[in-house]
Amino acid sequence: MKQSIPIIALLFLALSSCNDKRQFPQNVLGYAPIYSSDANSSSISVTGATPYENPGKIYKYGNYSFQMDNGKGIHIINSTDPNNPQKIKFINVAGCSDISIKNNSLYTNNFRDLVTLNITDINNITETSRTADIFPVVEQLAPPVAGVYFECVDDTKGTVTGWTQKNIENPKCYRP
Repeated sequence: MKQSIPIIALLFLALSSCNDKRQFPQNVLGYAPIYSSDANSSSISVTGATPYENPGKIYKYGNYSFQMDNGKGIHIINSTDPNNPQKIKFINVAGCSDISIKNNSLYTNNFRDLVTLNITDINNITETSRTADIFPVVEQLAPPVAGVYFECVDDTKGTVTGWTQKNIENPKCYRP
């Protein structure tokens, strides 16, 4: 399995192009990487509601909905009144890409770690367990969308945990 990872990475790089032969636009709607520093990657905290940046999967559990913000964390939405859902909290979990909930335990990934959070008391969410290094490292060298311009990844800024759409000036990378 470990030998197939470099082959997959090379194939992915071949599908993404960063070169000087292509005519790149001056300003275009494209994608920019969202970086996270490895120094704070295992820190999980709960804050007030925040705006969506890269929304993903929604999970309904009891009177609440939990929506991924890919690479950043999980929005908690009070959905007691389905006609008027209210974002109430945000769980900061760098590198997260999926969630599942069972018996008042929320399971998510924190980069390579599996983390379990106790959500019995939505006002006092706590980390109850962490299993380190069980998920493979997935390099996000390009956005998950084809046919787009994007800012090239700069490894000195940290690990890419997701992508956000925005106006980009002088992009040098394109994913066909």
